[in-house]
Amino acid sequence: MPQIALFKIFVGLSLLSNRFVPLFLVIFFPISINMLLFHLFLDIKGIAGSLIIFLLNVILLFMHLNSYKLLLKSKT
Repeated sequence: MPQIALFKIFVGLSLLSNRFVPLFLVIFFPISINMLLFHLFLDIKGIAGSLIIFLLNVILLFMHLNSYKLLLKSKT
């Protein structure tokens, strides 16, 4: 899966340059969930790395919660 590896590099560069961080975090969240669930159900020995990535992703999502308030706002 070279596309996923290339995307991880783009996410890392985005985080290091502090540009488009909320966008890349939202796009990367399903990938980190998939990595965690794969290791949880199919390869429990390798879960440490994916668990760390998932937890860091959740922490960063909550750190940038103000950026998502417009997306989560109700239109009523």
